[in-house]
Amino acid sequence: MVAPASLCLTDEPIAHLAGRMIMALRDEADRVLFATGIWNQLGRARAAGARVRGICMPAVTMP
Repeated sequence: MVAPASLCLTDEPIAHLAGRMIMALRDEADRVLFATGIWNQLGRARAAGARVRGICMPAVTMP
């Protein structure tokens, strides 16, 4: 499963993710969602038995 971090809500159930691979993309320039919530959700999924990977997208400066 690959999900944009905006879909990783901190109160979502995670037991069904056991045995799955979860990847979350996080844009550090995002000012709407807090990164700690995404990383905490990945930690919860890992504790439930999921293989997880959190990826920080590099900041891009537009001309």
